[in-house]
Amino acid sequence: MESKSWVIFKNNGTFYMFYNHFDSYPMYPGLGDDLVFQIRKWDNNKIEEIKKLLYAVPLTNGEENIGRSSFDSFYKNLNHPIAYTYRTSNTNDIHKYMKCEYYYLIDLDDNKFTIEESIENIKFTYSLFQIPYQWW
Repeated sequence: MESKSWVIFKNNGTFYMFYNHFDSYPMYPGLGDDLVFQIRKWDNNKIEEIKKLLYAVPLTNGEENIGRSSFDSFYKNLNHPIAYTYRTSNTNDIHKYMKCEYYYLIDLDDNKFTIEESIENIKFTYSLFQIPYQWW
């Protein structure tokens, strides 16, 4: 089912935004459920590994790199970013680009996870290390 989202990483003040075109809703079998499942396994070593992958992502300065319209996994998208639709920016201005139903922000500067649902204006923020089981 078509439900669009951006998966956004914030690292060192830079936003890395990956587009997902299908199945972006938060609950199983949607993208949000998969993201939370993966994030719950993270520790500080895993976060440092993700940060290293982000440093290697080519910066686009707001321009969009056109590729696959899916967020497959942290490792696939971050190891091969040019194969996916993404953009980078020094501001979290994703709302001025393509409108989506969901925005998932993984803030590695402050160790926070935020989900925003744009239709009903719902927004939740959690610690990366303490996402509750009934997070949505």
